[in-house]
Amino acid sequence: MPGRLRFRFAELYDLENDPGELRNLYRARPNLGVETSERAKAAKAELQENLYAWQRTIDDPLLAQMAKERDPAKR
Repeated sequence: MPGRLRFRFAELYDLENDPGELRNLYRARPNLGVETSERAKAAKAELQENLYAWQRTIDDPLLAQMAKERDPAKR
């Protein structure tokens, strides 16, 4: 994955175990338990990859912006 967006207010919830959306798992912390932390990381990675794949299919200009930010020569 070429670059990652930095989401300041990103959210990821386990709706089966937390239907009230009280625990944001996007930045999973070890105190949530290893299993929860690992599941959250896997879900986050899958969602980010799906988003990136979709962005490529629509030729999202944000991808060019991210590439520009990573490569100072393109600025």
